Amino acid sequence: MQKQKAMRYQTSDYLDFDTATALVRKLYREEKYTLSLLIGAGIFFGLRISDLLSLRWEQLLNEDDKFVIYEKKTNKRRTIKINSQFKPHIQACYEAIHPRSLDRPCTLQVVRTLQPLQCKHHKNLLRHQRGRDAEYV
Repeated sequence: MQKQKAMRYQTSDYLDFDTATALVRKLYREEKYTLSLLIGAGIFFGLRISDLLSLRWEQLLNEDDKFVIYEKKTNKRRTIKINSQFKPHIQACYEAIHPRSLDRPCTLQVVRTLQPLQCKHHKNLLRHQRGRDAEYV
């Protein structure tokens, strides 16, 4: 009879709310408005990154203090209420970023910044896995 292996579970660390909101404020002070908005929206809306990246200014700046999305992963309709404490931060980020129009994605700048880095990292990873590059960084 074989012994069963004990299942071990590992939990992830998390940021408490005060630390997370302090990070959002710090990013704003450092003029990283789009990243500040992205992380703040993640905290207050509880959306997946794919849904956060598709948010548009017109959704966040509407007068109803709520908006509707269809989640990309599940295709479920979801109404998101905008926290009254987060609303001034959204407005401040909008004024600092000066987007061309309200129908543009709020986080477009973050996506443009991260994509080249991800592509470069991915290419280096592939080279390393194939043994072609001894100095993978």
